[in-house]
Amino acid sequence: MATMPSQYQERLAVLVLARDAARNKGEFLMKRFLTARVASDQYVDSAGPEYLTSPVTKELLELDRYYFQAGVALSSTSTAHKGHGPPSQRAGATKTHPARRHQEGPLPG
Repeated sequence: MATMPSQYQERLAVLVLARDAARNKGEFLMKRFLTARVASDQYVDSAGPEYLTSPVTKELLELDRYYFQAGVALSSTSTAHKGHGPPSQRAGATKTHPARRHQEGPLPG
């Protein structure tokens, strides 16, 4: 019976543990895919530019990954982003959440 070489089995085990520990699995998988496929480390995860607010609630919205030099932002469409309140009120959020927000300014337009 063929198996993966042990070095790949170990890497896969680490990835599976990280996925299982992730609060939002869809967001985790999207970020892993982007890290593997996009040749850029010029990004910010969980960015929340001050200008990006909900027109209804006026709460800050969150970009799961923001490639600021390219002007590209992505957000997972999982249940963590739908109907569960603003990022500061989601499970696992802390009072320091706003301090982690990206301050590069508006997306290039």
